[in-house]
Amino acid sequence: MDRSLHDLRSGRFGEAEAAAREAANIRAEVLGPAAPQTLACRLVVARALYFQQRWAATEQEVRECLALSTATGTGSPVVAQLRTLLASTLCQACRLAEAETEARAAIAARPEGADPGEETPHDVLAMVLGDQGHHAEAAELLETIAAARASRAGAGHPLVLKGRSDRLQCLAYLGRHEEFDVEADALRAAAAELPGVNGVLVSLAVANARAFSLNLRGRFPEAVDVLGPALAKSRQGLRADRFERVLRLGLARALTGQGQAEAAIEEVEAAQTLYDRRPQVGHDLSAIHLARADALLALGRAAEAEQESRRCLTVCEQSIGARHHRTLEARTVLGEALAATGRTAEATACLDAVATDWDTHFGSGHHGTVRARTALQSVGTPGWARHGQVTTGGCAAARDA
Repeated sequence: MDRSLHDLRSGRFGEAEAAAREAANIRAEVLGPAAPQTLACRLVVARALYFQQRWAATEQEVRECLALSTATGTGSPVVAQLRTLLASTLCQACRLAEAETEARAAIAARPEGADPGEETPHDVLAMVLGDQGHHAEAAELLETIAAARASRAGAGHPLVLKGRSDRLQCLAYLGRHEEFDVEADALRAAAAELPGVNGVLVSLAVANARAFSLNLRGRFPEAVDVLGPALAKSRQGLRADRFERVLRLGLARALTGQGQAEAAIEEVEAAQTLYDRRPQVGHDLSAIHLARADALLALGRAAEAEQESRRCLTVCEQSIGARHHRTLEARTVLGEALAATGRTAEATACLDAVATDWDTHFGSGHHGTVRARTALQSVGTPGWARHGQVTTGGCAAARDA
């Protein structure tokens, strides 16, 4: 068992799976298949499968363990950990409604006094709420989680800072930029005090979120200044490869905002190449489609922008909620592309509907609402593509920070 845990911590997930399965088989023969010790070994098997992104196999392993536990009446902290892993797996597989149900079940099963250094079902629930587009609820829950964990593990614990960085992205989505700036400065200072890989990852998460917020505010040169050093740091390895992808998308959106759409396309294609090497979740792919659509629209290639925004929406439908910031932004770009191709009636209907949804979920003064209403008012006017488009920018939150 010790060997499997060491392999798991070292990133040797295939070896961890094999060693943990061997230990589980031995314990099943000696103690029984539903014994807590056996289930603990199978939990390591499931985690190894999870880190190999084998979602179906992870789900099967966890559900078999939970069925054994239910049939025999076995109760232990392992059961709560299994339910938490199942919720996280369902989230990664973009089955968000099921993930929310499992996360809430895991919260109910979790014993008091659980280790604050492990991922909790509350963490997973916050991620699911964010992916569904419930950004305000996610931000509130993340704040509560961070405070509770800090009271037990200390304010500088890596998971405390990770939760706060996840909340930072929610604040940007919500347009709460003054609050964002205060928290981003505090987190940047805290990350500088955190040694090793955790400090690097938190600092990259903060840089990513800061560039996202700056892009939304139209402060594109400042976003570029933030992204340059962050990109250099992301290439140092340390599990930061996904950050390079999302940081490049942030740079693409900043370049589009500055009128350098050709250079933006180059950054999008670089991000696509990184994604293709190691495809992950649709959450990431939708961000690539959105950044490409924005750049194509800025280049006057409206028909291609329309196709790309529709691809983005298809992925969004499969991976995130209808009220998510990115889903609404993709609908806005689609409306702008329709207007730029002269399809006035379609553009008007699209932009009117998305402006209403922006207003409903984010408020009348939100950057997304303003962009959609500005575009709607400009539909059909001469030179629309030059003065109707308001590029807001943005990229996916790096949830594995």
